[in-house]
Amino acid sequence: MVVWRSALIDVCPLQTCIMLDVAIIGAGPAGLAAAAALIRCTSNPVGIQVFDHIQKFEVCGAGLAVRSNGYAALGAINPTLPQKVADLVSQQSTTVMHSLDGKVLRTMVTPQNNAPATPRDTTALGWSELRDALADEVPSSNINLSKRLSHLVMKEDAVTLHFTDKSTVDAKVVVGADGCFSKVRQQTLADGLPDHTGTTMWRARLKSKDPCNETHILSGGKLLAVYYAIGTQGQLVWTVSASQAHLEEAGLSARHGPSQNQNSNCKENQSPAQHAQHAGLNEQEQAKGNEREDASAKERCKKVWGNRSKLVSDLIDATDDSTILEHNMYIRHPDSLSQGHWGKGRVTLVGDAAHPMRPASGQGMNQALEDAVELAQAIKQGGFNPSSLRSFESSRIPRLQEIMAAEMVLGLKAYAGCPEEMPEALRCFKHATALWHGTDAGEYNKWAVKDRSFAPLSAE
Repeated sequence: MVVWRSALIDVCPLQTCIMLDVAIIGAGPAGLAAAAALIRCTSNPVGIQVFDHIQKFEVCGAGLAVRSNGYAALGAINPTLPQKVADLVSQQSTTVMHSLDGKVLRTMVTPQNNAPATPRDTTALGWSELRDALADEVPSSNINLSKRLSHLVMKEDAVTLHFTDKSTVDAKVVVGADGCFSKVRQQTLADGLPDHTGTTMWRARLKSKDPCNETHILSGGKLLAVYYAIGTQGQLVWTVSASQAHLEEAGLSARHGPSQNQNSNCKENQSPAQHAQHAGLNEQEQAKGNEREDASAKERCKKVWGNRSKLVSDLIDATDDSTILEHNMYIRHPDSLSQGHWGKGRVTLVGDAAHPMRPASGQGMNQALEDAVELAQAIKQGGFNPSSLRSFESSRIPRLQEIMAAEMVLGLKAYAGCPEEMPEALRCFKHATALWHGTDAGEYNKWAVKDRSFAPLSAE
């Protein structure tokens, strides 16, 4: 895996723009999956280009779950990709539930204990490991780093992308894969920030001398912590969360905006207010992100969690400051898709840019992989035009609304203080209603995860 890629195409000066078939903003897993899927379906691979502000690919981020539906999407992109990804992961065969004081409450062992991971399993993987596996499916000449989007101009026959280095490029289609605080979304739809759920999260990875195949979950009140091994290289990932009330109890307030850490190649090293300004948000929206403390993410996490759990406190102490990401949990509600589309003109979105959801069962990344395959299918069938993009969006929305609603229910039930009554806006969704009332009997997992399949992508 090459960890540094420069732009092979020198994006054109203002007066001499080239025309691409598709320009993808964002070189994370969602953007690279979209690129790999589109390249698989075209006879002109060079016309599919990815742009990102980062200078190089580095190990960063925390962990994620690849589930059966995600593996099905990977298999549509390349039949060898699911096993390649499965070979990178640590099979999580045992789940241990703890109280905050470390007492073991329950241990659950799956039948395939200690067996190698397969594409049929739910597997734990590092964010950057999945990114790298997908980057290997995209030619180096199609990935353009150190390209920060300034703004875009939509025209009838193309979209012009303006970058901060004063270069521009025209594309028949633009795909925003630039995350929850998508600049592409804000400049296309101008529909404001996603909703803050009231939960703040810290994520990190660290080396471990004793990696294992166990997932450990600690919970109490509205506090939740999870840690588990990823891969085979002695790496652990941990995620902890706290409510707004716990932050206030520690004398802190939530930091609004993107993840905060010292690794500028993983997340933008800006204040939330700066990020809001770059995303094109108005002054009122920017004001939501103005409040910051000088404390690092590690110091803030320790202040909230340090006296509540020795297990978590030890994990925080063992972790390098620069690897800890702090962010609020932001989502968009299922009714945000009620208009039947999430793009405009020749611009569409994938992954968190389109449908950020609660990370209750790990569907966020898996739905981004599904987006990539269905976008490629729609463009192959209809061409590089707005009607193909609206067809892609409208075909995805019914499934995504159900999944967003179900993940919201699962997320609410994960914390004490869950409302007594099911939120009215979720009652129209079949799976969410069944999960709320305890009558699901595994149907949501079967429908959303196990039964999902895709035909292989090809240019023919």
